[in-house]
Amino acid sequence: MGRRRQGPVKASSRSGNWYARLTIPPALREQVGKTRLMRSLGTANHAVALNRYSKVYEELEKELQALLKPAGRADLRQHVEANRDPEESPGILTELLVGLDHESPTEEQQLVYQALKSGKPIPLSWDEAVELWLNTRNKMRSRPVAASTVQDTKRNVRSIQKFGSPADISKKIIEQWIEQQELVMKPTSVKAALKKLSAVFTVLVHKDHVPFNPFQNFPYSPVQKKIDERREFTDEELKIIKMECPDVYLMCLTSLRAGEFASRLAADIQGNMLVVDEQPSVMINKTEYWRPKTLSSYRRVPIPESFELTDPKQALRTKKENWQKKIKSLFKDSTCTPHSARHTFYTLARRAGCEMSTMEAIAGHSSERGSKTAQEYGQYTDDARRREALKLWAFVQGITN
Repeated sequence: MGRRRQGPVKASSRSGNWYARLTIPPALREQVGKTRLMRSLGTANHAVALNRYSKVYEELEKELQALLKPAGRADLRQHVEANRDPEESPGILTELLVGLDHESPTEEQQLVYQALKSGKPIPLSWDEAVELWLNTRNKMRSRPVAASTVQDTKRNVRSIQKFGSPADISKKIIEQWIEQQELVMKPTSVKAALKKLSAVFTVLVHKDHVPFNPFQNFPYSPVQKKIDERREFTDEELKIIKMECPDVYLMCLTSLRAGEFASRLAADIQGNMLVVDEQPSVMINKTEYWRPKTLSSYRRVPIPESFELTDPKQALRTKKENWQKKIKSLFKDSTCTPHSARHTFYTLARRAGCEMSTMEAIAGHSSERGSKTAQEYGQYTDDARRREALKLWAFVQGITN
């Protein structure tokens, strides 16, 4: 095993039986709570004791490993740092901490051995990196990271972790990862994944776990295929939507996203304004309730007199799926979706001569920093928003009549 064994010993001069004794290195004694492990060899015959000694001693080594075995990478890192011993060889100390198969060492054994040999700590795992990013983001932001964002980030991490630990990632590896991802994802989705991975590395750099962020300013500018682009509705399509799909027509007049419209309750209508905020009573799944996409999406939206909410008893997902199916059946065009209503809102606003900064406030595209204050006071009062919205509605009325 690489560690000098003393052979069978007697616990005392009066004892007749021989024992196997494993002396625990000083660096490990506080953690184990003992200075040695002992087990009887079950015989007073020295020759028999010698025959049994090797097997029992190996059992003692396994017992020590079990006492030292960490629960995870972070625990393992702490154990290695607490038990470094410059006078002990990396191989022997690795053997004591996690065991050591010299012919086929496990990943854990390799990590411990390399850390002890190089003098550097065990590198951060991807699971630790994600957990650190999530905890840091939640402390820095006014609201916790959305469950969907966490799921997307974890999925992106799973796709790149086969290239190595966070400390191994370089721009060359990112290029290889992109080549693989483009086989199964649209370029715009790859770009979004790069952004999420960059966010994780920004935290790792800040916490001194990696020296730099290889994803930051990575030169990736995918060309969106025309067939994949979402477009605004034409005037003729808008006329059809007004008659056949009034909910999506109202989205065109108000800039509401499908999820925003589908999640609204009667209590959100305050006179001629609609409040877009969190809905703890509207569940997306078993663990997550609906909330606006960004901080700037918390807003007050002018609504026309014809504004009506969809059936409150219908599930949010069902409403969105129904709108999607309806638009698809009307136009047979993959670039037309309920979200096209937001594109249409902006196009109509420009054509109607609306003041675009106010329209952006209505749509929730203002700067996130201080957005709630900026949008509720000053130039973005309810009256200011409604004044510009009336221009849009009058223009649309002329188109669709």
